[in-house]
Amino acid sequence: MSNKKTFKKVAATFLCLAMAVGATGCNFITVDNQKDLDQNVATVNINSTNSSNALGTVLNYMSTNIKKRELVSYYLSTGYQYVEQYGYTYEKTFNMLLDGLVSREIMIQYAIKDCLGLNVLNPDEAAAQKMADACIADVDGKIENAEGTLKKLYSENKDVLVFQYFLTEENYNKAVYGLNKSLNSSS
Repeated sequence: MSNKKTFKKVAATFLCLAMAVGATGCNFITVDNQKDLDQNVATVNINSTNSSNALGTVLNYMSTNIKKRELVSYYLSTGYQYVEQYGYTYEKTFNMLLDGLVSREIMIQYAIKDCLGLNVLNPDEAAAQKMADACIADVDGKIENAEGTLKKLYSENKDVLVFQYFLTEENYNKAVYGLNKSLNSSS
């Protein structure tokens, strides 16, 4: 008799537990969407030597991590058309979009390398080192003079400061305006 009562109590406990789990459903397991979208899907760095000279440092500043957020945003803006209209698979579409993002970053890094004076037609390493030293001094100075959140952002995004160094004031302001305009219109 006591075994039946014990069995009923255990069964009732498990039934209550099963109902509690069923009632809460998927709330037991959650996904941190912010952390998920901040994952790196690719890293682009054309600096093959990882040298410690000034040129290598500037190229390392330009090393770019492509976030999952960028890839998803690119898919939502144009990639879905490849799936809907052209019948591409999701895998093929995402791979194609990722290749496009990587190619863009490679072109940007080679453009900066060219701005430093190191191009195929005129490989003047001395001039490139001088320009790279000046760029590093400018970037480090801006980080040092910044305060609070701006200092943290500058430290994490040195590539932005490298762009700012190479762009004239007028072009830099146009680029910032264009970026802000595109961000505001996409919201």
